Amino acid sequence: GKLLWKYDTGGMVRSACISNDAKKALSGALGKLQLFNANDGSKTDVTWKDEWLRNCIFYKDDSGFIVGSRTVGGFDSSGNKKWEYIIGEFPMFLGVDDKNDIFASGKSRTLFSFDSSGNLRWKHKIPDHVAGAGAVSADGSRIAIGTVGGMVYLFDNN
Repeated sequence: GKLLWKYDTGGMVRSACISNDAKKALSGALGKLQLFNANDGSKTDVTWKDEWLRNCIFYKDDSGFIVGSRTVGGFDSSGNKKWEYIIGEFPMFLGVDDKNDIFASGKSRTLFSFDSSGNLRWKHKIPDHVAGAGAVSADGSRIAIGTVGGMVYLFDNN
């Protein structure tokens, strides 16, 4: 492989993600997010609360992306914020399905499910912290997560 470009955020970077079509990348440091053109590294600053970006993921159709910290937020593909929801702790696990429904869980010991507009669909309390291990089936019918305590949980989304 070869380095295509690099960018110095001036701070610690805790997460980065790339769109499914590999045309955009997203990352940032405390209080700032940057949406990059993956081909040349040109960037667009994205307005977000002054929190550390701890996790991010693009929607499967690349129509936007989700960011996670104490707040989970949804953005369109240009970086305009569409919604946000305070979950209390950063999501170690962040997933999306083919319908752009979002699933988030982490130190808050709660698995959250949001629709594509950011409305809370349901939440389920978990006995210990989610370790970052997790997956969502493409159709969103099943969600699997692993915890620091060594447990694996499988949820039915219906």
